[in-house]
Amino acid sequence: MTGCILQGAIANLQLYHLIPSNHAVFAVTGSFFNPGPLAGYFAAVFPFCFYYFFFQKDLFPSRLPNNDGNIFLKICSRYVPIICLGLIVVTLPITKSRTGIIGIILSLLYIFLSDTRINIFKWYTRQNFICKMALILVILSATYLLFLSKPESSLGRLFIWENTINMIRENFFFGAGYGSFTARYMDFQGDFFRTNPTSSYVLYASTVKYPFNETLKFWSENGLAGIIVIILLAKSAFAVLNTNRLMICAKASIIAVLVFSCFSYPLAILPIKILLVLSISIIAGYQNHIGEINITNIQKSKYFKISVVGLGAILGFFNLVYVHSYQKSFVGWLEANKQYRMGNYQLAANNYENVYSSQADNPEFLLQYGKTLAMLGSNDEAIKILNAAMYKQNTPLTQITLGECYQELRKYSLAEKAYLDAYFMVPKKIYPQYLLVKLYLLRGQRKKALELANKLINLKPTVDSEASIEMKQNLRNMF
Repeated sequence: MTGCILQGAIANLQLYHLIPSNHAVFAVTGSFFNPGPLAGYFAAVFPFCFYYFFFQKDLFPSRLPNNDGNIFLKICSRYVPIICLGLIVVTLPITKSRTGIIGIILSLLYIFLSDTRINIFKWYTRQNFICKMALILVILSATYLLFLSKPESSLGRLFIWENTINMIRENFFFGAGYGSFTARYMDFQGDFFRTNPTSSYVLYASTVKYPFNETLKFWSENGLAGIIVIILLAKSAFAVLNTNRLMICAKASIIAVLVFSCFSYPLAILPIKILLVLSISIIAGYQNHIGEINITNIQKSKYFKISVVGLGAILGFFNLVYVHSYQKSFVGWLEANKQYRMGNYQLAANNYENVYSSQADNPEFLLQYGKTLAMLGSNDEAIKILNAAMYKQNTPLTQITLGECYQELRKYSLAEKAYLDAYFMVPKKIYPQYLLVKLYLLRGQRKKALELANKLINLKPTVDSEASIEMKQNLRNMF
């Protein structure tokens, strides 16, 4: 709840421009990189805040401060929950997150329908069928209305899901492997537009890192086998029958996260993952213990205690060394970015090389490193790094940079392929086609260049930016 208050406070300060946002477009993000994760975090925390405010005595009866206790604790236990709830109610609409609102509504419904001590439960048991039908109607109506509130965003996500389902078909039973979604998705999107160049989805396509549905992402990476395991684990968690309010609260939080996962990417957000693990551990605490092993005698052994402490100390030491090394690599990466922006490409490349071993699996790092090498004219080395980035996360920018490297090496066919790949990934972007015009002129294919240039000049972009206006003017000047 303290974290929720901090996030709410940061979001409201950002709203009034007292502190900067973490996104170039959205004014409110909290400490996250856009409003979506902030709304998901609020949805996951809400059931805990709600229960702690209304049923505090039932949740932690032994931990409540008594009349002789610490005044600070008494003030916190009374006012922290209501402040937290108030900030969620005030801040959530600012995020404009439809999924966060639906998650909170469904978690509240679960609380009201599961807690036998709430009056609505008794009424629900008497009107079971009517309530279920009304609940389904409310959910469908709310989903439709929220779809209408941002139709472009909704259609964009439907398009992403369609491509992800095509990915699933290729590796239906066992998936393509952990982390494969980001490496493969943009290729599938590009293939779609190659075969459907006039699709209305052109308007909604963009560079995709998340599929906005954790189930589809998990299925594409782990297959049907992984989905079955997840279903069994979820069934096991919700099969635990207990009317303890803390457990109901934990289940409600899981429901909020599950709802959010249908339209967003909560498993990519560390605070939400921590809340999810906390909720699962609370449920596990009320589960009947099966196959329990008695290790009381072992625990009393002096050698056992020394071994546990020693092993913990060794693991802790190596973990600290790793974390320190990884943190230093990010510092080096930031310094390299700074030098790149200043035009010191050689110094930037040296910094990238120094931290390469720690960041070799990070596609964003590899792309920036490859771009720096390209600026230095080390095109062969840049291509190797960019190909490594492509196998981690393929993007139009990766393909554009590869195309520029191939063009410098006079490998024009490969450059054309890279530019076309970048174009088909996000067809509404002008820049890859602009580079193609220049490439065709370089190769002496003037007719082909003129046809494409005329097409681009007459193209009506979704957003008439300064860059697109400048490119169109340059195209006019070329002929």
